[in-house]
Amino acid sequence: MIDLSLGHMRARVARPSVGVVPQGGYGDPSGRTDLRAAIAVHHGVPVECVAVTTGSSMAFVSLLVSRRPDKLLIPVPYFPAYTAVPRLLGFDTVHYTAATPTGAADAASAICAMREWPGNTLVWNFPHNPTGVLDDAHTRSRVLRAAVETGTELILDCVYDHLVFTDYEHVAGLPGPGEVRVFSFSKSRELAGERVGYLVADPKRVEQAVRAHWALAMSPPAASQKLALAAMVNSADDDAEMLLVLHERRDLVTDLVSSSNRLTFRPPAGGIFGWLEIPGLGISSKLVVDVCARAGVLVADGAAFGATDPPAVRISLAVPAAELEAGVRILLAVVDRLASRSVQQRLSGDPHDNPILGALAVKKVSPSQPSQR
Repeated sequence: MIDLSLGHMRARVARPSVGVVPQGGYGDPSGRTDLRAAIAVHHGVPVECVAVTTGSSMAFVSLLVSRRPDKLLIPVPYFPAYTAVPRLLGFDTVHYTAATPTGAADAASAICAMREWPGNTLVWNFPHNPTGVLDDAHTRSRVLRAAVETGTELILDCVYDHLVFTDYEHVAGLPGPGEVRVFSFSKSRELAGERVGYLVADPKRVEQAVRAHWALAMSPPAASQKLALAAMVNSADDDAEMLLVLHERRDLVTDLVSSSNRLTFRPPAGGIFGWLEIPGLGISSKLVVDVCARAGVLVADGAAFGATDPPAVRISLAVPAAELEAGVRILLAVVDRLASRSVQQRLSGDPHDNPILGALAVKKVSPSQPSQR
């Protein structure tokens, strides 16, 4: 089975080994001092502005638990945890549009949401998961000013901040009033299974989040923090290599999809995912996902990200090139078969015609060497 559904970081085969000794006691609730110091230097902030967390997800949960807004304002398409966590905590979500039709971060939509629901919390998720759209410093500053004016806490989800394929004005320096930044080692440092993230905020806000994190998960994983520190020390070459690999994977998908008139793919400017829309074909993303799984490839259903019009699927680019090519070819074949079957069904008017039956004729494709482009 080819898994393109989750954000596993498997784009490279060889990884350096780092010796780790198990720790018998709980660590500092804020994270290792040396790791926090390295993070602080990297971002140009005092160490008191940094807290290490059990993955960026727990940073997010700790921020929400320690503030408990009535509503969480989130971009659509959204990262699924943005709806799942508030639902578990018992408060509502409000949606705003993540990007404009031209592929720019939609500050106007976010500002409208803050003005309609002041005093709550808004997530600004760029580089954007799942589409790979970027914001810029000017757009970001507009959103920050509106957050101050409306008493909104702004959570900048910067998980993919290191993985950008073009010139980009990164978030840097001291956070503004009411601004919290969330980062992760999972994607930028290829430590997805180690569960190490961190947040950067005003020291008082950091202290609040650390207390909540201790109640939820105690200290961040000790061995994983050592791996994270080693990754930061050796990051320069790793960053350049990973960006090159992801850029090649993105171009591979672009080439493959260019031959299809069934899918729409806007090459992402950052992140590790490809977002493929399936417009005007009369088939659901769930059907595409189900048939792909039967044909040997796992893709993520766009409906899980709040996207239904048009239907879409998300694929991971951070896998070996041979797997990515084989998986995308299966996806293209499935969509082509489903679309053709859907057209036949509409023409025949037979409500009992099952599009899955035709689609299941798609043959599984074994990973092979990627084609030369």
